[in-house]
Amino acid sequence: MFDGQSVLVTGKDKGMDNDMVCWNVSEHLASMMDVTENKAILVAVDNSDAFRMDELVPDLGEINMEGEPENVKAEDLTEKRGSAFADFLCDTVMPYINEHYHVHTDAKHTALAGSSLGGLETFYTVLSHPDKFGTGGVLSATFDMYAEKEWTAFLKDKLKMKNAPFLYFYAGSYHTDNGNVTETMYNDLIEKGYAKDKLVFSKYESGEHLIDYWRSIYPEFLEAVFTQNVSALSCGVPVQYEDTTDPLEKYLEELDLDPNDITPGYVYYDNSETKWDKVYAYWWGGLAFNSFTRDPYYFAEWPGFEMERLGSSDIYRVVAPWGNTGIIFDSGVTDKEVAQGKTAFQTTDIPYTNDLIGKLYKIDMSVDPTPDPGNMKTKSRYSAGAWSDYSE
Repeated sequence: MFDGQSVLVTGKDKGMDNDMVCWNVSEHLASMMDVTENKAILVAVDNSDAFRMDELVPDLGEINMEGEPENVKAEDLTEKRGSAFADFLCDTVMPYINEHYHVHTDAKHTALAGSSLGGLETFYTVLSHPDKFGTGGVLSATFDMYAEKEWTAFLKDKLKMKNAPFLYFYAGSYHTDNGNVTETMYNDLIEKGYAKDKLVFSKYESGEHLIDYWRSIYPEFLEAVFTQNVSALSCGVPVQYEDTTDPLEKYLEELDLDPNDITPGYVYYDNSETKWDKVYAYWWGGLAFNSFTRDPYYFAEWPGFEMERLGSSDIYRVVAPWGNTGIIFDSGVTDKEVAQGKTAFQTTDIPYTNDLIGKLYKIDMSVDPTPDPGNMKTKSRYSAGAWSDYSE
């Protein structure tokens, strides 16, 4: 499985400051082996946040930049090393496992799975190496990383394979868990001639893009691995989502909100003691609006938005998000730079509500920061701080 860093352990197990959930795959396998004659070992391949966008994106051609911010370039988004990573898996990892462990070495007894970018890489890898893998678990895959032209070229010689791998697709919500692009890919495979008895789609329309949901359907994937079938589902049947409503429309309706009623404002950070060269603000979750323009989906990739310094002072500001979310203030260093040894600082995850628009955050320096583990050890997190009123 890809993303081994979340397959077996929680965030706290890795020294993080939150209990990031895990897949509990070892427990799933143990339970399966207790009640069936099936046996398996798990190989969990780590793909840290610093390199996921590089290692789990195969090189199929031009990246689809639709929906990305104008200032983001494709070469900054990903180095597209997924093709090389798939070769590493097949040519280095698998021979080692086959030599040192008592396992079947044929494709029928070998499966691969992953979610999100890991689902994308799984789809690419099993179709590129059908002699190695008999089953692929393609969960909430980011198929929109490439446009139709690139996918058509990739699939051209893979639709009529005699040794086609069994593909177990899963997706949750149409808009928020890649249900839309998974539906398109799955139905296209059926239409273009991929073996129908090798395709199945498990759909949970209220599911979100979270480990909790992938963990819950993992036993179903295990059934697919051992039987090349899922008893509760029909193979090769086209899928259509019932709920394709834009979540923005739902959100506004539930809140009874007119975006024009949003009050504009800033969020401030006091850099007088941290003395970072630059200050960034990053937020995630919920549905944040730009409180000035009222535009929805007001987010930026890590490390977030660079904050504006007020004159020669130590106070920095950024246009506040409107909506309940979480916020982090940081020194503007990417995870890739941290993995390469660059020093970085950030706050812990701070709950954020609209009541904090116009407020100033200051870290409590009396509490020492905690370094991240492993190859992220040059990043340190401050766990204490407070908000206060502020006026320019």
